[in-house]
Amino acid sequence: MYIRTFTLMGRFDPSLTCVMIKVNEKIHDAVVRFSPSFYNRAYKSFRRGDPRDLIEMMNIAESDSQVFGCLNGRRAGFQRQFTISHGSRADDAARISQIIKKLKPRKLFKSIQVGVLKGFSVIDFEWEIVDGWQVPVSFKPLPHKYFKFVKDELRLDFGKTTKEIQDTALVCLNDEIPVLLPVLREYILKTFGLEAWASFLERFGEGIILGSYPPGAQQPIIDELNTAVNAVASSSRGIKPNNTDIEIVESARTTGDFDKFNDVCDTAFAITILGHANAVKNSAGLQVGENNSTYYAKRDIILDDIYYIEPYMQQLVEMIWSRNVGVGEAPEFVIDKKDAVSISDQLEIIQSFADLGGEVDPSEFAKLGLRVSDSQEVLKKDRSLSSY
Repeated sequence: MYIRTFTLMGRFDPSLTCVMIKVNEKIHDAVVRFSPSFYNRAYKSFRRGDPRDLIEMMNIAESDSQVFGCLNGRRAGFQRQFTISHGSRADDAARISQIIKKLKPRKLFKSIQVGVLKGFSVIDFEWEIVDGWQVPVSFKPLPHKYFKFVKDELRLDFGKTTKEIQDTALVCLNDEIPVLLPVLREYILKTFGLEAWASFLERFGEGIILGSYPPGAQQPIIDELNTAVNAVASSSRGIKPNNTDIEIVESARTTGDFDKFNDVCDTAFAITILGHANAVKNSAGLQVGENNSTYYAKRDIILDDIYYIEPYMQQLVEMIWSRNVGVGEAPEFVIDKKDAVSISDQLEIIQSFADLGGEVDPSEFAKLGLRVSDSQEVLKKDRSLSSY
């Protein structure tokens, strides 16, 4: 069991302790079925405040290759640089920035954004004293199964009773429709489609072998014909009596119809998660070279995710500030919202800057992934970049 010790107004006080969130470990993972009737029941339970079944369906739906790819593309959109600034306490702000950088912020951003995808996310932290400051050194997103809503308040589920969630955790709520909720409908259709198609192939996908014998044929002839039909079906080789026939009837089938059905579901996944259908329509582009747009979310969706993440990261900054400084307003946490610049555009900017007489630090090329020698001098106009 971890114990947190807190500070008050910037001073360490070992008497202020708080146990990390204790959950009801008797709650087991939900057992779900992907059928319309089960989905309807799970959705009704979700609306009544019990999200366990519906969110477990969302967890399983994430394993679909198309859903997984779209989610990875969306998450890439908000994985950006951040700044923590404070006008009069710049050193303290810089220290908090280093604390958060050691906390694996990419993973933390993803854990917060789960609230957008599934309705809520609860993140608990482990705190330690480091160089006289109480800091979060790790975090753990808690499984959704341990929570339920009571009169619009998210609480810990202990069966017959519920408990408040400690204010030392980040409780990331979403008052809009969870992104993965509409995805479930298409996932169920796709799952049923695969099952139905497998059943069709099992019954009608292979050629149907029919044996014919004349009216009044004796049982030995019928038995011999059955043996011949089974032999042909198993190895495409066999013999038959002279007075019987074996006919192979090919089924009139086309796999194209199912491919279209599959594409409809995958397109719905992409539009719901990324805001466009390029992940399906331009999927061939993944085979050759780089395709920046295929699995990259629309800008407005990326910004929505960033604006969702920022307040909760600000809340974490304020937790650290109140426990170690405790004076004045906390520093401001901001994620970079500028459009990403491609490598070719960055090179063009560097070249233009040098052509105008600017001195280019070699570290600018290191940022693009090039290995730069320690002895590399600053690039000036008389050593034009075009000569390299």
